[in-house]
Amino acid sequence: MKINGIKVEMDHCLKNHVYLVDDKTRSVYYFDDNEKLNSIPEWEAVPLLKNGILTGMRREQYSPGIYLWHPEVQLDKIEKAAILTSQVRNGMNGCSFKRIKQKIAYGRKTGSVDLPDQSKRPWSPKTKKSLLNSEFDLERFITKIDRPTMERDVDNHNTKTFDFIRMHMYILTYETDPMNIIKTYKKDILMMALDRIEQTRSFKRYGIPINFLKLDKFTYCDNQKMIELLFVLKPISGGLVELS
Repeated sequence: MKINGIKVEMDHCLKNHVYLVDDKTRSVYYFDDNEKLNSIPEWEAVPLLKNGILTGMRREQYSPGIYLWHPEVQLDKIEKAAILTSQVRNGMNGCSFKRIKQKIAYGRKTGSVDLPDQSKRPWSPKTKKSLLNSEFDLERFITKIDRPTMERDVDNHNTKTFDFIRMHMYILTYETDPMNIIKTYKKDILMMALDRIEQTRSFKRYGIPINFLKLDKFTYCDNQKMIELLFVLKPISGGLVELS
């Protein structure tokens, strides 16, 4: 791993120090005073960082009311996989720092961070597939786009923030194979959705660039002929976004 760009061995535990921010879930991973792995959501981690209870991230102002938190620790693929495939402290004892080191050592030799006594599928990096654009009339296929809604997790009581954006899009009712069309033109559908979000007044008031959003869920309900999209704030270079 690296700390502030300097390569170091992961030989001793940095307690209450952020090791990883998951790009997909924005969960923050650290080891507690007992060297057990913990994971908490972004909105919980930011106040702890501001109060010095958690360390390992630096804060910088992006624009008025928007701050970015960047982790000091950068992990390689094996180290990230060892943490992301481990049990966290959620009412139970999380995975120990010692076991994380064992998983990393095993991963260096075999390419899999699953130790021999585990039955999980071996971890391997995933690659993204690209989709092709065409002359398909997407504006005809998408008949209606509801206004996007900014929503918070049930435990997030900060009205100045949001955790995700929900959007519903409706398609033609008489298409014989809508799923195939949706799969083929998914990238174009996403671009259309992001354009609509960017123009929405409720989104503009946060002052957040549209490229701060990432797709979290993409589902289709055939009974309603409806596509539901969920977007979340993505970590910036593995960091966190703070709205104030």
